[in-house]
Amino acid sequence: MDLFICSTALQTVIAQRIIHEKKLINYEIFYFTHVESDKEKYYFHQLENKSRKSIFYLCRTRFPKYFLDIKRLFKAKKYNCIYLASVDNVYAHLVLTHCVFSKLITFDDGASNISKDSIYYISRRSKLTAIIYFLFGCRYSLEKVKRSSVEHFSIYPNRKNIIDNVSLISLFGEDNLARDMPVLTDECHVFLGSLLHVVANTNADYLSVKLEKYFKGLENFFYIQHPKDNSNYFNSFEKLPGNLIAEDLIVELGKKFKTVNVYGIGSAALFNLIGVEWVNIHTLVSPEVKSQFNDLSHSLIELGGNPFHIE
Repeated sequence: MDLFICSTALQTVIAQRIIHEKKLINYEIFYFTHVESDKEKYYFHQLENKSRKSIFYLCRTRFPKYFLDIKRLFKAKKYNCIYLASVDNVYAHLVLTHCVFSKLITFDDGASNISKDSIYYISRRSKLTAIIYFLFGCRYSLEKVKRSSVEHFSIYPNRKNIIDNVSLISLFGEDNLARDMPVLTDECHVFLGSLLHVVANTNADYLSVKLEKYFKGLENFFYIQHPKDNSNYFNSFEKLPGNLIAEDLIVELGKKFKTVNVYGIGSAALFNLIGVEWVNIHTLVSPEVKSQFNDLSHSLIELGGNPFHIE
């Protein structure tokens, strides 16, 4: 029996691709999340569909009760292989601590796996927190997970990852990208939202105004709001429904339009979509955004993306 540990919708999509590629049959699912949304449940159910057993764990209990919860769920359970994306997460570390397994295999959690400034390269756990976790029984950390992983599945070709033994996997199977012919000859434009207060160099309001001006007048234009964005920015844009991840929404648009132009600000979804033949990637390069997002944009450009400017 294998175990997949997931905590985001994107992780479940990658997990399904691994299951498909490796033709796995006997596996269980542990999905932990801080958000109980329709989107979370939809992707959880997609993943659990053929599993032997599944757990949807809502992270609402406070420390240290969730330490006891995970211990109760996994103490002395035995697995052949555990598949994990959230290499820095204490919930995942507790599962590894309390069960018995032969192999640990990791897989991507988005662009954090290839960004040297991300939490997967620089541990954010303080020494005090690490000591407290250890005293309460947690025996895994970011570095220990990375050392223990014997293989890493990545959706990003030709990019250095958190471990060296990388096996490439496609986020989209041929069946996912199949399009009825003939498709519409029109093109559409999609802007992937960001948390502007996070990406803006100085003023999020000013950045939003410049972006609105840039996209004004485009036909067949759609906006995908960031799942954690509760702001009122871009209310004039036509929003696509938030019940699917951006990648799946783009695939749906590809069934209606010949070309889909996708714009974003160093977004992980841009990396995930860059290999799709009928998608054109456009990434913002601007002094209005922080340097790390311009760095991500330059990485996207190296992979074949196109820069766009709002100055």
